[in-house]
Formats: sequence, C-alpha cells, structure tokens
Amino acid sequence: MILPSCSGDFMKYFVCWYPDPPDPRYWDWFPIDGLMISLSNLTGESLRKALNSGLHRLTGFNGSIFLDAGLFKPNNNRKMSQEEVLDLQSWMRPDYVTHMDFPILPRWGYSLDEKHVALKRTIDNAWIAHRWGKRNDDVKIIYVIQGWDSDSVELCVKKLAELGAKHYGLGSLYRAPVHEIRRRVRLVRTHIGLEPHLHLFGVSPLKLYREKYDNAGLHRIDSIDSSAPIMAGVVKDVLSPHSYERENIYLNQETCSCPVCSRYPSNRYMDGLEGKKRLNTRIRALHNTYWYSVMAQKM
Repeated sequence: MILPSCSGDFMKYFVCWYPDPPDPRYWDWFPIDGLMISLSNLTGESLRKALNSGLHRLTGFNGSIFLDAGLFKPNNNRKMSQEEVLDLQSWMRPDYVTHMDFPILPRWGYSLDEKHVALKRTIDNAWIAHRWGKRNDDVKIIYVIQGWDSDSVELCVKKLAELGAKHYGLGSLYRAPVHEIRRRVRLVRTHIGLEPHLHLFGVSPLKLYREKYDNAGLHRIDSIDSSAPIMAGVVKDVLSPHSYERENIYLNQETCSCPVCSRYPSNRYMDGLEGKKRLNTRIRALHNTYWYSVMAQKM
C-alpha cells in the first residue's frame, strides 16, 4: 500500500520527531506531511547542527518542519526575550514556528490566578511575535490559542483574532475528549473564520478517527501533531491495520501490508531479543506512524 502525495485538502499530520537520540527517518519509508520538533528537545550537538546547517539538513527531511517553542528554556537558564527566541528559531530555517505559549492542563493543578497569568503571557508573546513577524516574513508564525475552559479559550482567541493572522494553533487539548475538542474548535472558528489554517497540538488522528470527527465547516482542522505512534511503540503497543485499535504485541499477530512490515514482518511483535530491542521499538514506531498517517488522510 502506498500513501498518496502529501498535498490536497485532507488533514495534515505532523509527526513528532525527537533529535537525541534521533527517531526513525519515517520519510525514508513512506511520505509524511511534516515533522514537529520541539525547541526544548534540541540540545548539545543537535542544537549546534541545527543552528549551523538548519533543521532540514539535521533531519535529512525536505518537507515541512514545524519548530514549536512551547515552554522552551535555554540550557544556561538565562532569560531570553520572545524576540530572541524567534531569532534563534529562524536561524534553524524551519517552515513554521510558534511563539512561547503556556499550556494549561488540569493535571498541573494551577490555581485560577496562575491560569490567568499563563494566559496573559501567551497573549502578550503572540503580539510580540506578530510585530517580529512584520520584520521577518520568511518564516510562518502559528499563533497559539490556549485556555482551560470555553470562557478562557474565547478570551484568548478574541485577542489573537485581532492579529488577522493566516495561521493559528489550539493547545491545552492533551487527553481532552473529542466532544470538548469539537466544542473548542467551533468556538475558535467562530472568531477567526474559516480561512486561516488551524493546527491542533497533541491530538492523535486515532482519537479523531474513532469518534468520526466531522472535519468540515466550523469544525475544520487543517493539521495536527502527535507523538502517540512512537510512545505506543515504546510500551509495546501496535496499531491494528484492520480495526485501528491499539493492541499489545502479545495480543496482536495480524498480517500487515505497510512498507515496514513488508520488509520486517515479525519484528513489531518482538520484545527484548539481545541486540534487537531498539530496532523492534523503531519498527513499531514506523508501523504505527504509517497507519496514523493513513487515518489522517481519511478525514
């Protein structure tokens, strides 16, 4: 089975890629829509190479690369301004960047005052990035909308909609149920309209596909990112190519037609054979990513 060309109107899936040690080169096996790399994961030698040669040379990937600033902190703990971080990102020549933003997740136990401080910092950084972007138009900035409920998301999106930007992202969705994702996307689209590109952070194609997400109109999502395929591989889960369910390697022995399993038909079921543990984990990550990409293109 061959994936179609990474163009068209289907939902784009940016594969999360970790540089140290480097994740598999998915694009050597099948087409992918793009890579998501976190700035905070670039350290030491990988950071030096990215600054010297750019992210495309570092990864060997010629497609779209999304460099997420997120909760980036410099290794020396020196405080960097939002503009300095954007300068750092631009040196690496990604296709998309974000400003520094502050996710607000229930498991972090923020007080209400802390939530409002985090939301204000996200909004302030978005406006700083907007001014920076007027002087540096070679990198597309994705302006990140955060919030912990409908009121806070609406407050944030109203402020960011004033930017009139072409690219927005929606965060704080980790482990959010699909009905809540749908509600927040509709709320965001109501304020930014249907024209801007909307990216969802940390949302798996599997979750949306299972719930038959209606990717049209005010619910339309243009792209998503997820590290679920490789994380599943680490815990010895594989995605069934028939039921699209995550199953433990000891419970799933299905045949698979993906490019990886065609070459290594048994490795995704293997655990810790001497000298093969890392190889088998990477094969599971490749297998899972292939089928996640297939699901994203069906939406």
